[in-house]
Amino acid sequence: DRFEIGVDLPVHYTTGEGVEAENKDGAGLGDLRLLPKVRVLGERGKSGLGVAAAMPVGLPTGSDKRGMSSAALSLNPKAIVEGRSAGRFRAAANLGYKWVNSNETIDPADQGAIVVKGTEVGNEVTYGAAAGVNLGRESMELMAEVFGAAPAEDVKGSDNSKPFEGDLAFRYSAQNGLAT
Repeated sequence: DRFEIGVDLPVHYTTGEGVEAENKDGAGLGDLRLLPKVRVLGERGKSGLGVAAAMPVGLPTGSDKRGMSSAALSLNPKAIVEGRSAGRFRAAANLGYKWVNSNETIDPADQGAIVVKGTEVGNEVTYGAAAGVNLGRESMELMAEVFGAAPAEDVKGSDNSKPFEGDLAFRYSAQNGLAT
């Protein structure tokens, strides 16, 4: 009950100018991610504070020729803190470090960075925050999440290589413990 594992296999769609890969527009699979997590403190579904640790692993399974892969193995250990109120509302924050192992020949001055379709991919500090609200039944939840990253060697820098994204989601948890 304290351990969970997730699997993430993104589907990408590319089109338009700048799609150099094989002169093809279209869909394809991205990098497979395995998402193991362990709850260190707190009880599932109970009010109060929770603490967890996660170690997402990124496997370079997507097509780097089509810009759908980082072309490198990655590990992203992170610490997670969550607060719950009476089973109705919850909020969480996380902080981590993403290590990227490139198979490319890299100039040591680049500190492990590789370039994928003009974007430098390297070690990063990762962060995120999320909130969820129960929709009247424990099995249904509406969620919002924001997350981002900054190059590990230049966290405070002012360059434009710090992606920041947001997601909205609906989660349904079945009685057997599976969630979609």
